[in-house]
Amino acid sequence: MAVFFVPKESSDTLKTDYLVWEKQVSKLKPHGSNDNRFKDYIAWRLLSKFGNTYYTMYIWAKPMMMQQYSSTFQSMIESFKPVK
Repeated sequence: MAVFFVPKESSDTLKTDYLVWEKQVSKLKPHGSNDNRFKDYIAWRLLSKFGNTYYTMYIWAKPMMMQQYSSTFQSMIESFKPVK
């Protein structure tokens, strides 16, 4: 089953030592199906650019899990380094 990120107009900026990420928070929706198993999930889409290289990262989970592992996600995001 394919799902897609439902974009929102607002976003935040996350600055790390290596990259600046645009962070959008939204939901996931099934594509072409009535399957709604992701209805309670939160999804983050993080976008960044370094030179001519673009990075896109998606993180999704139920709200309780996103909160419980927020420091782990933050560490993971901070560890990304651009490829030269």
